[in-house]
Amino acid sequence: MTKQKTARNTRATAAKQRKGMSQAEFGRHVDVSQQRVQQLLASGTITAMTNGKIDPDVARIQYVRAIRRSPGSEEARRVAAARAAHIELQTARERNELILFDDVQTCVAEIISTFSRELAGVAAASTRDLPQRETIQTNLNAAIERCKRRLDGMCQDAAAGRPLGGHGAGDD
Repeated sequence: MTKQKTARNTRATAAKQRKGMSQAEFGRHVDVSQQRVQQLLASGTITAMTNGKIDPDVARIQYVRAIRRSPGSEEARRVAAARAAHIELQTARERNELILFDDVQTCVAEIISTFSRELAGVAAASTRDLPQRETIQTNLNAAIERCKRRLDGMCQDAAAGRPLGGHGAGDD
């Protein structure tokens, strides 16, 4: 192309930009339909000049900024939400605000086991009367068993995602 043709094309383009583009021309310019340009104008995403035409430089910048602000696809939002939740869990775990369920279950089971062993000697330490000692031990064993069943019920509820202790799991 000669210098004259290039200069003429540049002047023609500059003149066209001063006058503005139609919706269809701007649509072709940013690779969208004329109907999409109408939607962008109606939503205020891009603006038209007073003569109703579109200044391509201004509208292109407005359009790009709108694309950057848009949240993206539904899939991208789900991935971002999953990443955010994962990061929140990691942070809570690092701050010791989150305890693994298996760890809690192990601790509680160990406490109940220790408590059971401690209670095993209560009947013998309480009386020398064998029938009374047997009654005390039977009642203690029943109480310990109820506690174990309650713990098992709550662990099952927690593993299934049900509220804990809402229905008296394992109570007699």
